[in-house]
Amino acid sequence: MAKESISNIGVTLPKYLGKEMTELGAKRYLTVHHSKFCLSKHTYFEPLENAKRAAKESGKPLLMPQMGEVAYLD
Repeated sequence: MAKESISNIGVTLPKYLGKEMTELGAKRYLTVHHSKFCLSKHTYFEPLENAKRAAKESGKPLLMPQMGEVAYLD
């Protein structure tokens, strides 16, 4: 089995979200590809809860646009 890394499958694993955002020097969090379909073993809202927690801990803003909503990044 391959060793787990921060981004071992091309996406950020929830437990590494805050660390990865810090390492990337991100100014804000923007959630995408969530709450559309139930395709995984975690609860439907878990990705959003993880993003909220990581954003709160880092003090960085969190953008959570609804499907079709325009998100301005300026």
